[in-house]
Amino acid sequence: MAKKATEQNEKKKQTEAKETKEVKKSDTKKQPPQKNTSDAKAKSIGDDTKIAENAATEESLDTFAIVKKGQHQFFLVPGQKLDLPRMNITEGKEYTFNDVLALYKDGEFLLGTPTVEGAYAKVFVIKHVRGPKKYGFKYKAKSRYRRKWGYRNLYTRVRVLEVGIKK
Repeated sequence: MAKKATEQNEKKKQTEAKETKEVKKSDTKKQPPQKNTSDAKAKSIGDDTKIAENAATEESLDTFAIVKKGQHQFFLVPGQKLDLPRMNITEGKEYTFNDVLALYKDGEFLLGTPTVEGAYAKVFVIKHVRGPKKYGFKYKAKSRYRRKWGYRNLYTRVRVLEVGIKK
């Protein structure tokens, strides 16, 4: 009986040793490279193209402007691409924002009351796009009333060329 118990203990030790070897082997396996998520955030608009929301990181924000267009305010950095609500400008043309609320350039921050005089932000209109489809639905119980509709917002894709102040 004592022999059987010692044999069983030896078998347990052997299986435990095998398991620890397998764990060590799995630890040394190469992990697949991880995607760098610290880059600029991206969003998908309409035709599944990726647009950087903020093209620059905090360290490289040496020039930026906050502009007002309609009821919206936008943070613009030179070289950045972004989608604005549809503007009535032909594709391939430049547009200048004159309603600059704040401007940071050459280490100097200018805050307007309400706008900075002489400040501008120049953008290039790349193309007009449509956003993702959004749906609405109405339903009334017990009366077989159902209404479904959908729409897509219209955007103008622009690239910021420069931000500055007229002298």
